[in-house]
Amino acid sequence: MVLAGWGGFCGGLILNESIIYRAEMQWLFWTTIVLCTVGAAITAWFFLDEVVITSTVLLGAYCLVRGVACYAGHYYNEVTMA
Repeated sequence: MVLAGWGGFCGGLILNESIIYRAEMQWLFWTTIVLCTVGAAITAWFFLDEVVITSTVLLGAYCLVRGVACYAGHYYNEVTMA
């Protein structure tokens, strides 16, 4: 929840710097920041299981493909592909 809150805080800052800064109201800035932070933390609390499952599935699939590529040959490094 703390990391999601930090992400919400950063999202609120981006929202403020892109749109809300034109209003030039201090209370609107802090209200936006607090609402984004609390909203992201609460969303993370409710979707924790889905996020953990999805992230481990994606990491496992990536590791499986990289492992097969190491044994089958054609091991391409992402850094040198660009």
